[in-house]
Amino acid sequence: MSETLTKQINFTEQLIEQLNKTATYLLPDDIRVKSLAQFEESGIPNFKHEDYKYCNIDAVFKKHFSKIGSSHVDLKVEDVKPYFIPDAYNLVLINGRYNKEFSQKVEIKGLKIDALKKAKDE
Repeated sequence: MSETLTKQINFTEQLIEQLNKTATYLLPDDIRVKSLAQFEESGIPNFKHEDYKYCNIDAVFKKHFSKIGSSHVDLKVEDVKPYFIPDAYNLVLINGRYNKEFSQKVEIKGLKIDALKKAKDE
């Protein structure tokens, strides 16, 4: 078995394991189960799939990626403000998670911005 194929199999197994553990609040179980079954059946796309025939997916598996931990990030609002765009609503994501403390307050009638998990629980 080639090294690339082994990495693809490991990636697929890890992805399925993570999807089963997390984000259950984002999708109903039936949709998540169907999606995972379809992914397991079709696998990771490659040049044999029409939509991906010009994409070198193998290059992705040659790189080393590490999981983003949920460790605390030592930032202050002052560290983030220089990156704000003037005359815009600036929302801050840290390691892929919305950070309300660092984001600017958005007041638009009918719009609420919050973490998905919190919004679902309400």
